This record gives sequence, C-alpha cells and structure tokens, in this order.
Amino acid sequence: MKYRLSVASFSSMESIVIARILIGIFLLSGLSVPDQSLRLVPTFHCLGIYWSPATGASTISCHVNYRREGDANWRVAQDLWFDDRQIDGRPQEYRGSIVNLAPGMTYEVQLWLQDDRRTEVLTAGTTWSENFPIQETIYVPSSHLSLTVTESGTPTGYALYTCSLDKKTIIDVQNREDVCVYLPEGMHHVILRGLILRGAARHAIRLSDHCHDIVIEECDISQWGNADSTGYGTNLQAAISAPFRANSIERIIVQRNDIHHPRGDANSWGEPRANPDGDPFHPQGPYGLVFYDTNGNHVIRFNRFYTDEEHYFCDILGAGSNISHQGFPNKDTDIYGNSFANCWDDAIEAEGANENVRIWDNEINHVYHPIGAVVTSVGPLYIWRNVVGQSRKFGHLRDSDDYGRGEFIKCGGVYADGVWYGDGRIYAYHNTIVQPLGTGRLPLGCEGAFIAEGKSLYNAVSRNNIFTNSKLDSYTFRDNPQDDAHCGRNDFDYDLYTGRIKETCPNVMYEKNGIALTSNDQIVFNPADPAGPYALMPGSPGHDAGVLLPNFNDVFTGAAPDMGAVESEIDTAVEGCDGHASLPARLYQNSPNPFNTQTKILFLLNAEADVCLTLYDICGRRIRELTKGRLGSGHHVVVWDGENQQGEPAPSGLYVCQLALDGYGESRKLVLIR
Repeated sequence: MKYRLSVASFSSMESIVIARILIGIFLLSGLSVPDQSLRLVPTFHCLGIYWSPATGASTISCHVNYRREGDANWRVAQDLWFDDRQIDGRPQEYRGSIVNLAPGMTYEVQLWLQDDRRTEVLTAGTTWSENFPIQETIYVPSSHLSLTVTESGTPTGYALYTCSLDKKTIIDVQNREDVCVYLPEGMHHVILRGLILRGAARHAIRLSDHCHDIVIEECDISQWGNADSTGYGTNLQAAISAPFRANSIERIIVQRNDIHHPRGDANSWGEPRANPDGDPFHPQGPYGLVFYDTNGNHVIRFNRFYTDEEHYFCDILGAGSNISHQGFPNKDTDIYGNSFANCWDDAIEAEGANENVRIWDNEINHVYHPIGAVVTSVGPLYIWRNVVGQSRKFGHLRDSDDYGRGEFIKCGGVYADGVWYGDGRIYAYHNTIVQPLGTGRLPLGCEGAFIAEGKSLYNAVSRNNIFTNSKLDSYTFRDNPQDDAHCGRNDFDYDLYTGRIKETCPNVMYEKNGIALTSNDQIVFNPADPAGPYALMPGSPGHDAGVLLPNFNDVFTGAAPDMGAVESEIDTAVEGCDGHASLPARLYQNSPNPFNTQTKILFLLNAEADVCLTLYDICGRRIRELTKGRLGSGHHVVVWDGENQQGEPAPSGLYVCQLALDGYGESRKLVLIR
C-alpha cells in the first residue's frame, strides 16, 4: 500500500471547512455575492463538495476544476449532481467529490454553472495529513483484563496506546469481559496501534458516543463475541463497535488491521434460526465493524477481514438504519484498499444516506453480496475499481451449482411508513466481476450487477465495468421501475457484460454503447501484467475500449482506458498519490507471503535515488535494514531470510516492509510463519 511521507505540518482532521476562500466567492464582473453555503469535507484522498447557489437546478450542470496549490494547470473533475429534494432539512444543492488526491495537500477548487463563467467560485481545501503527531505515548502491557482508554490528545498531538517496548502486547480477556478495549464517551485524538486483541465476550473495541478523531491501526483482532440460544453467533457483536445511533461519533480511521475469526458463526441463507423481528433465514451473527447512524467522515482502509468456514461473518461492515437518511457509513466516508472475505450477507453494507460515500480498490471474495446499497437515500455513492470473486448464499453443499449467487450491488429504493427512501445518485465505474470455476456447471461469481429485487432503482450510472454473470440467461441489470412514469431514470452504458438486461419500459434501452458478450470466456485476463492478474490482455474485449471519466481514469495506456478495475501496465490503486505517472517508485507485494524461510521483495525505481528498505514489527520497532544506498533506475530484488539485524531468527508474526526515498514511501505487510 502506498503513502506519501508528509512534509507538510499537521493539519487537523477536524477541518470540515466552510470553504477556506482564496479569492472569495465572486462574479467575474467584480461584484461580490453572499456566501452560498459552499463546503468542502476532506479525507486523505478526497474532497466532498456541497454547494447551493441560488440559481442551481437539476437541468443546470455544475462543472468542477481543481489543482494542487502552486500548480499552474487546472485538472477537470466530474460534474456535481444536483439534488432538489431537500431531504431532512438539507438544502437543494450540488453534491459530489473530487477523488484521487494526495494526503496533506491544499487544492484549489473552481466551480461554475453550465456555460456561465459569471457564476464561477474559487475556494480551497486541504486533505488530511498522514502525519499524526504524538503528544503522549502509553505503553500497554499484556493482560487478561480489558483496557480503558483514559487519555485524550489534542488536534496537535495524539495520545498513542501501543505495544510495550520489549515484546508484543496481547490483551486476551478469555471471554470474561465484554470488551478488550473501551473508549469512554468523548475520547478524542487517540491512536490504538499494534495491539493483539482476543477473547472479548461481546466486542473487541467499543467506542462510546461523542468519540472523534480515533485511529485504530496495525492491530490483530480475533475471537470476539459469543453464541446465542440458537447456537449461532449473537447478532451485531463486532471487532469494532459503536452504540446504536451514536450520532456524535465522527472521524474514525481504521487502517492496516487484521480482523479475523470471530468466536461465533453466522447462519447462511439456508440455515434458519429464531428471529422474532424478521426473516428466520436472514443471516445474523458477528460483524467486523458496526457503526450505526454515526456522524460519518470515517476512513476504513488497508485492512484484511477474513475467517474460516465455521466462523463466517454476517455482514463485515455495516449496522442498521438501512432504510433511513443516516445508516452506515452515512456520509463523507472512504472505504478502500481492503480485502473482504467470508460472510453470508454483505461485505460492505453501505445502506442509508450514502452522502458522498466512496468505495474503491477493494478485493471481495466468498460473500453473498459484495456491496449492499439498499437504500441510497441521499447520495452520491461512488463505487469504483473493486474486484469481486466468489458469491455464495448457502453453506455445506456438495455441488457449487447449489451455492446460490448474489448480485454485485444490492440496490433499490423502498417505502417505509409512507416515506420513499431512495433516488440518491449511485456511480459505478471500472469494477470487475470475475467468475472463478466451480465444481459444477456454473462459475462461482455474482449473478447480476445492478439488481433491484423487490425494489425500484432510480438514479444509477455505470461506466467501464466488467460485469460478467454466472448464469448467462439471468439478468445483469434490472431496475424494476414502479410504473411507466418512472422509466428511464438510470444510465447504464459503456460496460462490458454477459447476461441479460431487464428492460421493463418501452423506448428505454440500456447499454446502447456497451459490449455484450455471449460467454465469460471471451474476456482474457493477463496474469503476467505488472498491474495485476485482472488486467486485460491486449486484444481482449474491453482492452482500450473504455470512455474517459474525468478524475477517475485520467492516467491510462493505449488508445483509451481499459474497462474493468485494472488498467493494463499501470497500478490504478490510489493509496496515497494522485497519478501513477508521478510516482518515483513502486513496492510490490513480497513472494511468497506468508513465508517460512525466505521471501523475495521486489521494487521499481523510476529514476536513480537514495533508497532505504527497512523491516518493522507491528509496534513500529525496526527489525532489519535490508538495503540502504543509491540505486539506479529499474527493478531491484532483495531477499529476506527471516533474520533480524543481529542475525537472529525473527519470531512468527506480522511485519511491515517500508521503502523510503526522497520524501516518498510505500509499505507492504509480510507474514512470517515459523
């Protein structure tokens, strides 16, 4: 995973700005205009934009340019979407996001309404820095008792709770306490780093209301929760949990953690259990993370969520209030660079408002629905460059044809108590559904892409996706409008797909410019491509066949962007930069990983540079300097033999390999198993 070594001073994550005006809001004629509620909400890589000009309307486009402060040239971002519904006191406004930005940088933003430069406004916002200054370090010893966080930091210095200096910190409460770590109400600017948390009777980490600016990183979390009277895991017990409707929790960063093997097991859709409030076949059980109507502005990145066949998750990320104007993650949140596996329902249950929520660059496998979006009531929700593999609804069946399949995006709006929840804009760009081979006739991937099952989907846009279908006679797109008056309110086009399109309405045709295939085998991936195994082979359908999407696929090789999640010969994962071409280096995942005796570490230098390649343990202690010095451009390979700097065998565990040069760095996780 990539990051920039920040050289800027720390900028508080609390900078949800009522936009810092560079030149002010002005008319080109020189006349000033009143504040028009222009807001920018930053994360590490994105700026959410909210603007309600007096002359805004759904028929008038709002254009966006941006540039890093000090740059001469403007870049084009995607137009904002205008929402005229005034939901729950929200104004009629333009909403949207600028993505693929660098952390800790100030960006100028230029907005104007359709073909009328007199409406131009200029503002700026600063993305979050990845430099978290430390005010106080609390070294946590191993214990069988839960840890209560008692020290908060400040915007200029965090309170860091981390491993003891001489060994790992294992908090294993052995099912005798509800939690491993408890954060009381109002704790803020706290980092939990490098802790091994096991054995919580309910939740491994429990946040209270009004907690904010909390970082949970590089922890190993397992064996939380218990079974209820049905023998299955108790519903909503989570590795990281917040109280229901704790709407003052905000800015929680969950990064580089291993969250795995809950103590309980969720029931599959084929295993009924007592459920007084709903469908007995609906999965219930442990979660990876439960946030319920929080105030959002979270980042969940670079984590691994996984388990085994007998300890499945229900959902991995999610909670409740799915049919509402809040829900999870609610708003201004990024979920990226994670791997999700082994759940009976949704890997990411992004349901509720989905107001400037962004989901990208995730790998999702062995789940029923990769992404749940029932409902997206506010929007916009961005889903791009995700790769999804096996979809499975039922367990303990011999033939994979009986597993059942889910759709890539579970979607649609519904009525609840006479109120319609839905119609928030959804963008799906450059995603790839792969179809692993099964033990039966059918492949194992998703059955459908956008499917409104028993619901009605409006206001969705898709471009440049590879949407294969496990059943070629099943629907890949089905929006299910309520009646003819609601027809034609989605925009599915320029995708590569197999399967069928349910076109309910007359005179509405989706995928006019799409590429329809008769077999999934017509798509040829190139496992040897430096960008990864799901890059398209030259000559394959979809190669150099995508359309330009400003700010989403600006960097590509060939005549046009490739369809799907991976651009051939380019690593399109953001992870800390705003353009592959500007990267001075690239660190690849070591191989093999995990490993026992030795592993190879490959990195690429785009120019001669002074380089340091260093190994750290999960507490941040330096284990070994693998190479240091000036190296020429090109690929370099270093072998680690599993020994520390003193030539002694390093113990089993998780390590971080860091490549650093000239203010830039990347890191990768290594797993050593003795």
